[in-house]
Amino acid sequence: MKKILFLIIVFCLTQVLVFAQCVPNQQYKDSTFGVYPKPYQAQTNPNGGIKESACIGKPYKTILTAKVPDSIAVAQLGGLRIPLDSVKLDKKATTTIQGLPVGMTYGCNPPNCVFASKSLGCVTVFGTASNVNAAGDYDVKIELIAYASTFLGPFSTKITYPDATLAPGKYTIKVEGNSSSSCFVSDLNEKSENVISISASPNPTSGLTNIKFYALEDADFELLVSSVEGKIVYKAGHRVTQGLNSVQFDASGLDTGVYIYYIGNSKGKATGRIVVSE
Repeated sequence: MKKILFLIIVFCLTQVLVFAQCVPNQQYKDSTFGVYPKPYQAQTNPNGGIKESACIGKPYKTILTAKVPDSIAVAQLGGLRIPLDSVKLDKKATTTIQGLPVGMTYGCNPPNCVFASKSLGCVTVFGTASNVNAAGDYDVKIELIAYASTFLGPFSTKITYPDATLAPGKYTIKVEGNSSSSCFVSDLNEKSENVISISASPNPTSGLTNIKFYALEDADFELLVSSVEGKIVYKAGHRVTQGLNSVQFDASGLDTGVYIYYIGNSKGKATGRIVVSE
């Protein structure tokens, strides 16, 4: 039993680390200073803001890339611009990113969430929106601490982003219920023209589990399950219909551990992971 719990913990930690990691979008390396994508504003930036919707009960991830300026205008000094040393997201503050749906958090690159002057970094908002969240729009704001140097010595000030002066507009995470067709999203191991979404429940399992997926057309699919080393342990064909489908899989004959499952055909496959317990 301890071995199973260890496997589950390792699996969960791996997923958290993968989702927490981000790579700054290099297309903004030579852009003007700011956070990209820029906030949504109907008149000036209708294509901005956060594009990824979150689905209740499903993993979520979105990335913001920051190009840090070399100076900052300080209201307390009459708007005087002074050299900027760094900008920091305080990871100890529960309100650092305000308005997040319950179940979501954030990570940074660099990992300490301290962004040096003139650097390119990123922030990942990730997690799983729990079912205590109501479907709807969640406006989020990022609270930062800017550290600067003045002739009087070190200086720090809090910045809220976006705001009407610094960056007008807003960042909104749209949370949708499980019944929404846009919630059928998953990793695809190759370009797929006929399947989106895949999930297994219960997971972990010691016996029967239901693999649900959303097919874009009537087709012949194949369900394949393999070990993490690539050894195929199960394979079966299924005729599926357009829309939500469910295929039952019996894991009772498998050793405990983590397995990878695929469903689809030559047009593409959706993939997920099953933890088999005792």
